[in-house]
Amino acid sequence: MAGNILGGRSYYLYTDDSGTDYSILQDDTLANATGGSLNDQNPAPPRRFEARGVYVEANIGGRIKRKFLICPLVTSAFYNSNTTQVFNIDGVDYSSTGRRGEKLSFARNGDAQDVGDEDGTSGGTP
Repeated sequence: MAGNILGGRSYYLYTDDSGTDYSILQDDTLANATGGSLNDQNPAPPRRFEARGVYVEANIGGRIKRKFLICPLVTSAFYNSNTTQVFNIDGVDYSSTGRRGEKLSFARNGDAQDVGDEDGTSGGTP
């Protein structure tokens, strides 16, 4: 079925906003649509890291199919464009609908106070 994307997965180069290279596991079909380059020589990104990219969608047989395409470089034209971009994925034309920047959240410090525990007490018996 066209647009189903049942391909394999491989590691592709991803350069974060600060210039650090990572190898990110992606669907081969989606990575090829964005010009990804195979590379398994870099470390994996940190935990709680979400890559930047664009959202795309297509109408296939009366159903809307949505995908998220990882953008390997912050300078990629399709990521920086303010107009709709078209990506041919598995024989189907998907149109971009928006983009998302990188996101990295940090784990709470094990010594941090609990939320709502502003006075530093645990609320238990002293």
